[in-house]
Amino acid sequence: MPVPGNEVLGCKGMKQFDASGAGALAIYWEQDFSGVPANPDGFSYACKPVTCQTPHSAFKPGDHERCVVKAFVNVVVTN
Repeated sequence: MPVPGNEVLGCKGMKQFDASGAGALAIYWEQDFSGVPANPDGFSYACKPVTCQTPHSAFKPGDHERCVVKAFVNVVVTN
């Protein structure tokens, strides 16, 4: 595919993404590092939505559970 000579193909000179733009959506799961004193070892045993990319997508069925199992290897998830 021909690319015009004036086409920008790099990131040089780009500005920061808008905080309210599409890239700021919390569409990934990540371990919730907040503590819950009532839980064993004080862990949350949960994952929370985050804006940074992780292997676990909020759009993929089962990814929340996979996030929890990956973050807390001794947890058994029941439905």
